[in-house]
Amino acid sequence: MRPVSFPLTLLPVSPPRTDYFVFASRYKQVFRQLIPTSSGVVFLASSAMQHYEMDVRDDEKRRILKHVKAHHQPRKAGSTTILFPLTGDSEDPLIAVVSGIDPVVVERASGEWLQECGISLEREFAQIRKAGCDPVSSLYNAFLFTEMLAEHESEKDFHVVLVELLPRARSPRDVFSHVRHMSRSLAEYNRSSFPLFHLGQSVFAFIIPDRDRKFLKAFCLSLISFMKTKQAKRVHCGSSSLHLNRTEPLPGGDKRMIIVDEAWHALHVACRRGPFAFCDYDILVNPQNFPLQPVSRSVLAALQRRWKQMDRFCLICLKPDFADRTSLDKAVRRILDGETFVRDQHGYFVLQPDFDAEKGKRWALEIISRLKKTHGDGYSFSAGVSSYPLRNYPKTRILRNCQKALLHGAFFGPGSCVVFDALSLNISGDIYFGEGDLSHAVREYRHGNELAGFDSNLLNSLGVTYALMNRTSEALKSFDKVLERVPTNFMALYNKGLIEQSAGNHATAARCFKEALKVNDAEDAEERGALNDLNYQWGVALFHCGKFRQSAAQLENWYKEQQDRRSAGKCCRFIGVSYYHLDNVSEASKWLQRGLSFDEFDGEALSLLSELYLREKQGDEIALRLAEKSVEIDGSNCSFLLRYGRALASCGHDDEAIEYLKRCVGWKKTRHEAWSELMMIYQAQKNKKKARLYERKLNNKPSGAPAKKVSVLIRTE
Repeated sequence: MRPVSFPLTLLPVSPPRTDYFVFASRYKQVFRQLIPTSSGVVFLASSAMQHYEMDVRDDEKRRILKHVKAHHQPRKAGSTTILFPLTGDSEDPLIAVVSGIDPVVVERASGEWLQECGISLEREFAQIRKAGCDPVSSLYNAFLFTEMLAEHESEKDFHVVLVELLPRARSPRDVFSHVRHMSRSLAEYNRSSFPLFHLGQSVFAFIIPDRDRKFLKAFCLSLISFMKTKQAKRVHCGSSSLHLNRTEPLPGGDKRMIIVDEAWHALHVACRRGPFAFCDYDILVNPQNFPLQPVSRSVLAALQRRWKQMDRFCLICLKPDFADRTSLDKAVRRILDGETFVRDQHGYFVLQPDFDAEKGKRWALEIISRLKKTHGDGYSFSAGVSSYPLRNYPKTRILRNCQKALLHGAFFGPGSCVVFDALSLNISGDIYFGEGDLSHAVREYRHGNELAGFDSNLLNSLGVTYALMNRTSEALKSFDKVLERVPTNFMALYNKGLIEQSAGNHATAARCFKEALKVNDAEDAEERGALNDLNYQWGVALFHCGKFRQSAAQLENWYKEQQDRRSAGKCCRFIGVSYYHLDNVSEASKWLQRGLSFDEFDGEALSLLSELYLREKQGDEIALRLAEKSVEIDGSNCSFLLRYGRALASCGHDDEAIEYLKRCVGWKKTRHEAWSELMMIYQAQKNKKKARLYERKLNNKPSGAPAKKVSVLIRTE
């Protein structure tokens, strides 16, 4: 019996672009050791080389660069510089510019010596990378993570994001397979090429330099959404930041580990928020920075004493649009003389008995106008207005409504005055959503829709939030409510299609995507931004519906539009399997090979390529290795086992082939194919008794049994 190989990963042939940033100091040291007289090494994209100053004419520079890129060989560039092409996964390859070399060394450097230097560099780089990478995921390891943190300590801004992607594992093989799949998905998402690490136990880390917190929140939220489409069952993100205007000072100790500890703490909070959530440490320790932070207890108590006997009132929150309030209180108190109001750290809450919201708004606009007229434009105020009674809201909710109306008014700029409405709740829901607090976001969206009666934006937002919380049926109800009233609503069609796709309802998903493409508005930025993914998802849905010709055409068009982006490789497996079903062997082989260059752990692509290699007699041993690798990745897939048994038989390993083929008999899907293969093996061995046994089994097969071609088990994208 052939043992299953331990699933350690061979590092990819093409290292990621981030290598030349993460290992920059080590790689430069290799250049200096190899060319001792060199004084400078820089790594530049080939597109940026035209603007790099070298002591050669522009036409000569273009000729040299063209040769380096075309032949991937080092070339001299002037009397003191040598260009070395670098291996990488980018469509814009990198070039190492080694300068300050002794002119005598450059003059005597032969083409053969330069080529040997290039080979030595690649070998040294591979060793450096091997020491800094995790052998299972191929991502950078925990040791390199701590080194990178030390290098970033002097950065003006950098963030650490920890990502937990725990598997629902049934065996050690499942754990390894999960880590590989999640690693590949994270690398696909990482379009900005931030350093990405696997710290162990399905916990990953990003180091994100020179970005603000607004970007950080958007990054975590889109990461969670993306990983959910990759069939991750739980995704949690915790982040922390080191920056000059950090509100929480760092305690003494190792700054690197303090930042990691903070991110770890935030990750645990995210885990308590639901299956898909994130948390930023800064909000945990500085809740006053949260836009919807509740007012102090003293302010609430003062207001409660004043409205206790009121059955009808309007509450107006006046907030200055400037920070300096030293000379403000006297002016405001003078204008509000005789009014019932309470001051807090952010503004003034004014109670107006027997006012409705519109009357309160007119009063607030008059006060804002009087303040500006008396004290000048520098005394600009904004106002948020809400009234009681409102639906079944308690009086304390009116206070929160004023805060939400103020946030609503922020979209109109200083001096705004807004009455609380459904849009205010949409905005407050978006704030909770943006902070990763999905349960509070759902509450706001639901209340907003109740207040509006029907609002497509609120229902779409509610559906997306439910989907992220794994409340799929409620998400679909939200989108269906929108489509009942507005059948051409693009976002509802698109979002419903995504949910149906993830639930395996591919026919419904395909219809939704098709309708969404029909109603897409190219003038709408949000709809235009979703169009690229929509075209891809439609092609995938067609694939799962068995419409292979349409799927291949759609995804090939999508692939061409990606302009050689590496992320375009995710469609290649679908195109390859489609051509396999269409019996187009050459196209199937081409696209499956492309798919494997994108994801070398795609078991189905490996297994199908094995079958095609056997069928076309392109190398039985190669076919055997491909089939063996597919079984290592997923040993429970009956189609993979069948193809592996067939490859073993083709290479003369009959006893092992019989063992695997007998395992395939246990599945109805592969039973008759396995019997056929076993019959042929025993016939070749001249074992007539056993050959007749399997021949009788085949002759007694029920009508409607599968044809010779094996059905393919399709993974959900």
